[in-house]
Amino acid sequence: MKIVNTFVRWLRNKIGFDEYFKIVSVQSFNPKSVKDKVLYVVGENGYQWYFILKCPCGCGAKIYLNCQEDVHPRWEMTVKKKRPSLSPSIWRLKGCKSHFWLNSGRIVWYRELEENYDNT
Repeated sequence: MKIVNTFVRWLRNKIGFDEYFKIVSVQSFNPKSVKDKVLYVVGENGYQWYFILKCPCGCGAKIYLNCQEDVHPRWEMTVKKKRPSLSPSIWRLKGCKSHFWLNSGRIVWYRELEENYDNT
């Protein structure tokens, strides 16, 4: 199974699936313009209100994540080398029901972690 996972990662990299998420800060936002592999940070004057990203499964859904301290649930962003991470994981309870993390600019699917854990 490790050989298959290695091959899948290599193939994704070759055809461009492993591009990193970019961060775009905006004050106002038009949801029609959500692009793939972009994490939008919406806010102003140094305050962040929410994050928006397109679901990475391909369903096209726009995901809105709160980042205000006094509202829950709440996500936090960290950035290292211009690559964003969000915590906690993102789990869509409707639609495609995707469950993933944005970690160092890349999507890590819950099922991939589960498979890697089971094979160790």
